[in-house]
Amino acid sequence: MRILFVRHAIAISREDFHGADDLNRPLTDVGRKKARRAFRGLLSYYGRPDQILHSAASRAVETAAILNELSGVSLKEVPALNPGAEYDALLSILDEHEKAGGFLAIIGHEPDLSEFVSGLIQSHEGRPAYLHLNIKKAACIEVQMHGRGAGELVSFLPPRLLRRLT
Repeated sequence: MRILFVRHAIAISREDFHGADDLNRPLTDVGRKKARRAFRGLLSYYGRPDQILHSAASRAVETAAILNELSGVSLKEVPALNPGAEYDALLSILDEHEKAGGFLAIIGHEPDLSEFVSGLIQSHEGRPAYLHLNIKKAACIEVQMHGRGAGELVSFLPPRLLRRLT
């Protein structure tokens, strides 16, 4: 199974967002525009994923919708991917999709994505080690899975490079 981890696009800052619930914080117009360009590059480089999983946070929902609009790939909201997601929750999500194999896109948040990717590529005796990856907004990381909790880092492309691939 191939997994493409995608950080949500640029959202309104916490300071400028006056809503009570951070899950409702939306993307900016610039974030939408840059994501659209980056995702055109993403699709030309990686091809179409089989399914897009995303958190319930507005910024991830909007980011997933942009990827869906460009690819036509089905979306699935997974609240276990909300900010603060646990590594074990990711393993459960991957277990659900393991049988189908294929190519998943997972749209989430930092520092969760760094923890997920580092856990998958450098697990030690079943426990994840942590490697901070500094994943930029709308960046993409491809991991090829070789078994439960065991993956190989294939690529790590920042949004600036993805936008140049279009």
